[in-house]
Amino acid sequence: MPLYVHVRCPSYLPPELTDDKQLTPDCKQDSTKALEYPTDHYTVFVFTGRWRLRFLKIQFPYLYANLRVNGGIIDRIMYMMIKYDRTTHDHLLYLATTVNRLLQQEVIVINYMGNAPYNPTGVFVPAYYGIIEDVLRNPKNKYFKVDDDVIYIHPGTFESMIKSNNSTPCTLKFGNIAGANWRCSHIHQSMGLFDNANINPKGLKFDFDTHAKCGWKSVECAQLSLNTFLSLYMENQLYKYHFNGTLSLPDRMRFSINFFMIDNETINFKALIESLPMHGDDEHWWTSLYVQKTQPHCVVGNSLVVHFSYFTTLEALMANASLINYFEQIADKEHSDMPQEVWKILRSG
Repeated sequence: MPLYVHVRCPSYLPPELTDDKQLTPDCKQDSTKALEYPTDHYTVFVFTGRWRLRFLKIQFPYLYANLRVNGGIIDRIMYMMIKYDRTTHDHLLYLATTVNRLLQQEVIVINYMGNAPYNPTGVFVPAYYGIIEDVLRNPKNKYFKVDDDVIYIHPGTFESMIKSNNSTPCTLKFGNIAGANWRCSHIHQSMGLFDNANINPKGLKFDFDTHAKCGWKSVECAQLSLNTFLSLYMENQLYKYHFNGTLSLPDRMRFSINFFMIDNETINFKALIESLPMHGDDEHWWTSLYVQKTQPHCVVGNSLVVHFSYFTTLEALMANASLINYFEQIADKEHSDMPQEVWKILRSG
């Protein structure tokens, strides 16, 4: 079941870019082609769900830095277009054509997932089926699912995910997720990361339970986790998040799939068949149904990322302008060496 890429030229360019509309010659109006899966390729795929231009501006520099052509290990960034606004879409399309031209290869792929523009439905399942089929056909290929609002990726994170295959056996391998991920926050709590009374004056406590008070619906708990990360970053103490190897989660409870890897070791064909069909809630299927048939999932200790928000807390967190501004400043600082032509696109709009 191949995935398809619909490539088209942008119908709108932000005012800041109207002086430079030259696109790569490969950008042809209404052309469609099948996406070829090379072997031994590592792909990051991003579902554009609650997508905003601000998240693209912050996340993209991290993905760019991790491309193999830039010294990383990622061969391709694939955007699964599900829900997005016109401005963000056209920024991404211009960004993709510019980066592919600069690097002289197709490292960014835009994958239109349905016939309904801007908000197609029922697309998660065929997307995952296509990825699973490719992994079964090409066992050396690896995919990293990254939420569109992952706003920090620590150096070496993708490499650590791959190296984790040599440690404790587990099916789904998740990043060590700071920010909005209440189950990882519970792990960080056990490591003493929320003990600072200046950051956590109320003594808030995270719980593994899906319906925990300090969980995915709590704005103040999400702020606590994000502010803790920012404090440790500014003090050069992000090492406090790290632990060697993997932490197994034998309870097999639901886990937020903000950042995880799909590879040949992830796919247990017998368990896959017994768990099908995949439908509806893809997160529930991966972490609560499929995993019941095989090894438990685990967190990779040296793969630190930050997830910004669940949909339940998004508006409140975005209203705190200083919070998202800090993460934008970090991205600017960490990746100031990215080509200015790329920065120009990200900073416009």
